[in-house]
Amino acid sequence: MNEIKIICPGCTAKYEVSDFPPFSKFNCPDCGHLLCVPQYFGPYILEDKSGEGGVGCIYRALDTRTGRLTAVKIAKDTPVHVILQSFG
Repeated sequence: MNEIKIICPGCTAKYEVSDFPPFSKFNCPDCGHLLCVPQYFGPYILEDKSGEGGVGCIYRALDTRTGRLTAVKIAKDTPVHVILQSFG
């Protein structure tokens, strides 16, 4: 399991959040800024759900290979083993 750390954009406090459920939200204890726990997904770090439609969910993501922000769409009917093969 990858260790997940986040930095509050409100006060720059650092938090280790590996034990929190993915995409759970909490307020920074120091400044009250709302934070969201990211989730690793292959080479991407899914930062937050941006939208959801009839076909799937779209996540704001960071591509760890390039350092670029991107979007990742995951179809609702995609079996987990197919997703893992695609991004594993």
